[in-house]
Amino acid sequence: MSRLKIKLEKNRTIKSPVIDVTSDYKKIIVCKTTKEFLHPRKDELREIFRNAFENYQTTDNQVIIDKHFITISSNMTNYSIDRFKDDIRLINKMLNKRILYKYHLIENKRHYKKSPDRIVFYQFYEQSNEKELTHCHMILKVPKILEKKLDVVHQSINQVIKDLQIQRRRKKYYLKNKSYFKKFSTELSTRSPEIVRKYPTKMTTIHNDNFEVF
Repeated sequence: MSRLKIKLEKNRTIKSPVIDVTSDYKKIIVCKTTKEFLHPRKDELREIFRNAFENYQTTDNQVIIDKHFITISSNMTNYSIDRFKDDIRLINKMLNKRILYKYHLIENKRHYKKSPDRIVFYQFYEQSNEKELTHCHMILKVPKILEKKLDVVHQSINQVIKDLQIQRRRKKYYLKNKSYFKKFSTELSTRSPEIVRKYPTKMTTIHNDNFEVF
């Protein structure tokens, strides 16, 4: 299970990062016997995410991929989630620069952040129960030109990871957290839209906000 935790506070507002959906918690009820939260429900945040992805409205430039998700694993026990997030952020940065430029969606690689076509990672972090291997499941938002080319995106992610392994050895990039891309592995999974929404979010609760977006 992910070790990312959030503190539950009164009047906390949870806002969906995908569509404009909010939930306000104005009252917290705790069972005196079990000390468990009875309101709000533990899975309320999970349902917000699932409903958001299900009801996402396609834009002129991008689409949510609803039949595939990508898993990236560090293959290391207790690998820091904060460090892993930095790794994924760097992978996303290099991936966007390469693919958007390759498909002529940007003229300058430095402009990838402001591009309406940029590839977005919706990530849900976890640590496996037995070995506590840090990994994440990602739902993707991609330019329409790549909607049927998820294999290209997946191959590009693998190539970015290989290049980062080389660059780390050459110290071309200063990686402040000493990331270990050498052991990273990826997998492109094909599932039904329902499973794509449910599987990555299975560990998400209001007490375990394991979500990040790049």
